[in-house]
Amino acid sequence: MKISLNRESAIPVYEQIAIEIEQMVENGQLPRGTKLPSERKLAEELGVHRNTVVRAYGELVSSGIVTASSVKPKGYFVGESVN
Repeated sequence: MKISLNRESAIPVYEQIAIEIEQMVENGQLPRGTKLPSERKLAEELGVHRNTVVRAYGELVSSGIVTASSVKPKGYFVGESVN
């Protein structure tokens, strides 16, 4: 998953992450049911704190784009209801 961040932008990094993932879902790069990288893995790939990814995923869960599962299979998945 390729996410580009602009650290000079007025848009917070967590929002940039959420926006990029949302765009990937909308254009079909991430089909429904796709498992997203773990918080730690994505944070490491992007060079950001894990809490930044947690907040981005939280925004996506709130908007219904992503679902979170705490039972097997655990993780974040592209949700059923994509606008």
